[in-house]
Amino acid sequence: MPSGPAIAPAPGLVIRLRPTSPWRFGPDSGARDRVDPVCHSDTVYAAVCSAMNVLGYLPEWLADTAQRAGGSAVRFSSCFPSLDDTLYAPPPMTLWPPAPTPRVRWAAARFVPLGAVETLLSGQPLREDAWMVDGESGCLLPTGRGPKGGPFRTRMHSGVAVDRVTGARVEAYSAACIEFAPGGGVWLAVEFQDDAAGKRWAGRVEAAFRVLADSGIGGGRSRGWGRFEIRSVAAGELPGLLLRLPAPEAPAEPVEEHAGKSAYWLLSLFNPASGDGVDWELGAYSLVTRAGRVESPVRWGDSKRLVRMVAEGSVVVAREALSGAAPDVAPEQCPHPVYRAGFALGVAIPWKPPAPPLPRLKAVEAAAEEPQDRPEPAPGLAVEAAPGVVAAAVSSAAAEEPEAVSGAAAAEVPAGEAPGAVEGLPPEAEEASAEAPPVAVVAAGEPEAEVCAAIEGVPRAAEEASAEAPSEAVVAAGEPEAEVCAAIEGVPPEAEEAPAEVSPGAVVAPEQPAAEVSAEDESALPEASEPPPVPAGTTELERAAADIAPEPPPEDSSALESGPKGEAE
Repeated sequence: MPSGPAIAPAPGLVIRLRPTSPWRFGPDSGARDRVDPVCHSDTVYAAVCSAMNVLGYLPEWLADTAQRAGGSAVRFSSCFPSLDDTLYAPPPMTLWPPAPTPRVRWAAARFVPLGAVETLLSGQPLREDAWMVDGESGCLLPTGRGPKGGPFRTRMHSGVAVDRVTGARVEAYSAACIEFAPGGGVWLAVEFQDDAAGKRWAGRVEAAFRVLADSGIGGGRSRGWGRFEIRSVAAGELPGLLLRLPAPEAPAEPVEEHAGKSAYWLLSLFNPASGDGVDWELGAYSLVTRAGRVESPVRWGDSKRLVRMVAEGSVVVAREALSGAAPDVAPEQCPHPVYRAGFALGVAIPWKPPAPPLPRLKAVEAAAEEPQDRPEPAPGLAVEAAPGVVAAAVSSAAAEEPEAVSGAAAAEVPAGEAPGAVEGLPPEAEEASAEAPPVAVVAAGEPEAEVCAAIEGVPRAAEEASAEAPSEAVVAAGEPEAEVCAAIEGVPPEAEEAPAEVSPGAVVAPEQPAAEVSAEDESALPEASEPPPVPAGTTELERAAADIAPEPPPEDSSALESGPKGEAE
């Protein structure tokens, strides 16, 4: 963007203060346990008005500032922290924060040294190994500062309010304040409209600050807060007293839309005047809502009207130098006006559009989406198997997700075929099933049925999942001597009391309660220690199936209830 019309330096002052007591400036919320570390420019102007009233210059002062048609002849910046010889200020929003680095969290810094601002304005990056952020004060400190910390800290002070009339009522309270470290302080800039205004008001403004040094500024003045000493007063031209700006560079291709406009970095609150040609589509700025109470002999303590203002550190783009206004915020029926100073003290800087926010990674967005619930199998689900057919092996992927074992559909493998021939399984599952031991699905509707938990080849998660499932159990059948116990723990009482209904082809436990087996059929029951004979030349999978699979059911379905256990599936 073109640098706009030439902006002549203005006469001004840089005043540095050394606080001698805690300071308090209430936040926008008015909470006692919070404190604003910045004494804003409208508070500074109100305090100077009070001192000018003491000095007898108030009518003349108001006529040359708040009531002046062409804008105020004197403008104040906000009070910002300082540490030793380093002055801090809110960085320009168009340049802050810099690109993220792994060592310094730049966005956490609220105040930046003016030397770092010069580096950013010249287009040079900040070295991450040279800076650190002080968490309590929000200041960007050099790494050599060590454990000394920032210029100030937030503290809580307790007090007791006593009724001075009766002396019988007391009220304890706590209030937050800021306490300054050795070498810590605050600074502010004063800008004059021209040389004539500087000659007329420079000495009076300095005298007003000497009055405020004794009376205090901000809240808690009745208890001694807000006191300070004037460390130094430097006179000269602004912005040369603060920083060295780089020479403006003409763009390679002038943009018609931006022709004749300049960017201004605000060091004060700003309430636009009607003549300020601000382009709100450009720049970067934030808004604050200002409140407060009236300090006047006729209306002491009444609330002022709220005003929204542009905050310090904002960068606004305009065709001419900013002026600002001081609206009247007096409460209703107040006999005199109460001005809220919104005069702009800005520094013309090269305008650069703020960097767009980084796009969100697709992986992060996908992780934020909630996974869909998997359908759970219905209670009492029976897995049917034709004679000579056993349930397929569960792939090793089920071991990684045990909760999916009970809900996964059991594939069927005809006897004599390799596990890899199961249709519908992915190749990786086929390879895993060839290595994993065969797993059979056994119904557990009988009350005494119990799956052994120490079977080799079953993961711990699969054992827990099988214990929670009311109707299915996953057991390993890789060894011919493996036995399946008759009941699963956790079967609801209703399932124990209800008669077991077994459909043809269902896989059931090899034992039933003794009450359901007649005495004349006991001789037909096979002994648990003798496995059924297996023809020679069978595969290991068929042999494992033969160890747990019972004989085919009889043709008459009525034999399922009273026939021998070995004939029921």
